[in-house]
Amino acid sequence: RAPYLNNAIQIKKVLKIPVVAVCGIRPDVADEMIEAGSIDFAALGRQSLADPDYPEKVLEGRLEDMRQCLRCNECIGSAGKDINLSCAVNPSLGLDYTEMGTLTKTDSPKRVAVVGGGPAGMSAAIAAAQCGHCVVLFEQSSRLGGLLYYVGKPAFKEDYRRYTEYLIHTVKSAPIEIRLNTEFTEKTAEQENFDKIIAATGSQVLVPQIEGAETALNPLAILDGDIPEQAKRFIVCGAGLVGCEVSMHLAEKGYHVTMIDVVPDSHPAKLYATDWSVNAKLAEDGVEVQLGNKILKIAENHVVCQQRVDKLPHDPRTPLLPPDISGPYQNETTVYEADAVICALGLRPVNQMACKLLEQGYPVEVIGDAYAPRKIIDAVHEGFHTGRRL
Repeated sequence: RAPYLNNAIQIKKVLKIPVVAVCGIRPDVADEMIEAGSIDFAALGRQSLADPDYPEKVLEGRLEDMRQCLRCNECIGSAGKDINLSCAVNPSLGLDYTEMGTLTKTDSPKRVAVVGGGPAGMSAAIAAAQCGHCVVLFEQSSRLGGLLYYVGKPAFKEDYRRYTEYLIHTVKSAPIEIRLNTEFTEKTAEQENFDKIIAATGSQVLVPQIEGAETALNPLAILDGDIPEQAKRFIVCGAGLVGCEVSMHLAEKGYHVTMIDVVPDSHPAKLYATDWSVNAKLAEDGVEVQLGNKILKIAENHVVCQQRVDKLPHDPRTPLLPPDISGPYQNETTVYEADAVICALGLRPVNQMACKLLEQGYPVEVIGDAYAPRKIIDAVHEGFHTGRRL
C-alpha cells in the first residue's frame, strides 16, 4: 500500500503549493502524514467505487464498517472492455438507482437457510437480512470466511484479510442467526421448513487425473502454514491464481520455487494490469516459471513433463482464453526435481448435498464456487443478487 507516498513527502519538501498523495493510502496513514505536515491531502479513487460512503465512515471513525477495496483492478478491467464499471466487493456499482442495485424491504419475509460462510454465503445472508428476511447461516467449520481465510494468508494479501474481517463484522452485526460447527443435512431441511435454501458450500482443491497427483501437497494447507520442515525446494504444479500466490508466498519465505503448467503464459486473473503485476512479482520473488510443460506424472519429490516444442509466450494482442495447449510436444520427457511437490491445478465445486436436495424438490439455489469455482467477484455478486431477489 501507499507505494508513492514517499515521493509525495519528498516533493512536499521543495514545493510551496499543496501536495496530494495518491494510491492505496489507508485513513490512519493519511491522518498521520497530514498531521505531521508531510502531505496536504490524500486522494482516493478505487476505494470510492468499493464504498461510496467511505469519507463519511472515516469522518465518524467507523473503519470496521468500511468495505475494503481489494485493488484487484476488476474496475479497470471492466472499463477496458467498454462495459459498465464493476467492482468485486460492491455489486451495486453502476446499478445504484435500479432495482438490481437496491435492497428493498420485503412485505412477505421468508425463512432462509444460507449454507456456507464464505464470501458468497455471507453476501447472500447480508443482502437477505437487509431485505427483511429471517436468515440462518450454517457453517460446518468453526469460523466464517471460507476460502478467503486462505486467500488472505500471504503477507501481500492484507486487503483481502481486511475485507474478510468486514464481511464477518457485517454478518455479526446483522439480524442473522449464525450456526458454526453445524452441518446442513437432509434432516435439517426436513425439520426446519425453510422457504429457500441457498447453497454456498464452496469448493475444494482438485486432484487431477494425473499419475501420482494424490501424493502432492495441498496448496491451501501450505498457505495455512503446514510447510514440511525439511523441504527447501518446492515444485508448484499450476500457474493459475492459487499456483501463483502459493509460489510467491513460499518464495518470500526464502524457499526455492519452480512453478510448472501446460499453458503458454501465466495469466491468472484475465486482467492485463493485474496479470502484469503478478508476473512482475513472480520474477521479483525469484520464482522459476516453466510453462508449456504437459505434466505426465507427479511424485513426492519430482514431476515428469513433456515440453512444448515451441515454448512461445502468449501474444497479448490475442484473447487470453482458451490457451493453446494442443502442442506439439517433444517426445522425450523432462524431469523437474525438488524436496516437495504442491498440486494447484484447480478447484472443484462442493455441492453434493445441494444436488440431493434439488432432486427431492427442495427450493435450493446454488451459488459461488459451489456452482463453479471462479473469482471473488462472482461469489460476492451472486450472493448479493440471490439475497436481493428473494
